[in-house]
Amino acid sequence: MKKKLLIGSLLIFILILIGIGMHWIFYSPTIAPKNSWYKAETDFSNIAQIDIVRNYKITGNETESWNADIDDKGRIKCYIIDKKLIISLKSFGEILANENSSKMFSEGKSLESINGINLLNTKNVTNMSEMFYNCGNLRNLDLSNFNTDKVIDMGIMFGGCIEIGELSLQGFNTENVENMAAMFFRCGKLKSLDVSNFNTEKVKNMRNMFSVCEGLEELDISSFDTKNVENMRDMFRNSNKLRSVKIGEKFVYTEDSCLAEGIIIK
Repeated sequence: MKKKLLIGSLLIFILILIGIGMHWIFYSPTIAPKNSWYKAETDFSNIAQIDIVRNYKITGNETESWNADIDDKGRIKCYIIDKKLIISLKSFGEILANENSSKMFSEGKSLESINGINLLNTKNVTNMSEMFYNCGNLRNLDLSNFNTDKVIDMGIMFGGCIEIGELSLQGFNTENVENMAAMFFRCGKLKSLDVSNFNTEKVKNMRNMFSVCEGLEELDISSFDTKNVENMRDMFRNSNKLRSVKIGEKFVYTEDSCLAEGIIIK
């Protein structure tokens, strides 16, 4: 009997140890807020490539390194090699984006690619304003994995991404978003943009949302509900190639949105 109890206790102890071990193996730390996670002497505007990886192995070519997790314990570690920034997660989990991810990658003026962005879990984020602002060399961005269930602010999120030609937002849930002002401002190389899944019931500000999108020729905003929108000024200003806009019955067009003459409204 005592032997069975001893074996049982030992098994429980082993299971507890395994559970603790599994927790740390798949632990998902939170990155520091806004752009405060970036602590390098190298100006962020000079970074051309970002690689988000798990368990990076040091090569000896790194010129700078620092802790980027909110607790400063090194569970998220950053390294710089030339113009490449490596963001490494010290586990097999995910990097939890901070609740305030405003300006997270903003002013990445030389940034051409962000690899491994699927390792960034955005389930806790409420603020994505200016997240990629002025990333003027980014040419494509697939954010279809982004969880935006809690996001309230998407203002100027992609503003100034003048070279971006492909932008995938298929997974975006915008039911809680209140600010979309200048969200795609100056995304001049975008020829197509799928926002047909956007829920805009709570949005109050759409000012300059699609302004200076000089490459856009058609736009489907038939899902847009503008009943709570207080500012639609210059929404389409200087999007001069826009010739077809599909709207739904819940979209109320205002004259100051600068929808050019000759545009076919479906």
